[in-house]
Amino acid sequence: MSQDSFPHDLEVPIELSEAYAYLLYNIISVDVYLVKDNLVYSVQIPLVMHSVFHVFKVIPYPVEKKGAEGLFTLMQPEKPFVMIDKVKGLYAKIEQTDLQQCKKKQVIQLICKQHFPLFSTHSGTDCEILMLNSMWSAPELYPTDR
Repeated sequence: MSQDSFPHDLEVPIELSEAYAYLLYNIISVDVYLVKDNLVYSVQIPLVMHSVFHVFKVIPYPVEKKGAEGLFTLMQPEKPFVMIDKVKGLYAKIEQTDLQQCKKKQVIQLICKQHFPLFSTHSGTDCEILMLNSMWSAPELYPTDR
């Protein structure tokens, strides 16, 4: 099957060649069935969106209330992780179990099945995303591409 026959917004996550077979082994799923004395192999290779997401662990911390010296508010995250795409347009809040279900492409790269909603960062109402937006004004804190 060629890359041209995939939906335009999806792609195979690695180069389909013998040199990258070791990476393919990490991300595929193989099912074997017995059908009328024949062994049938079903090899599933995930197709992925073009977007790349960074994952952040959300750590709650106390924030001093404005105009109330010595009074603090603790911002408790809805979920322990936030993932946000490289262009900072989409995000999702995820659990540890969501990350554990991902397949490892490389040491710092995961391929995850999307079973959680993606939201727009432009809504401007989410606390974690507002904090990340303020962090982006300090680029030395944002992870670099590897």
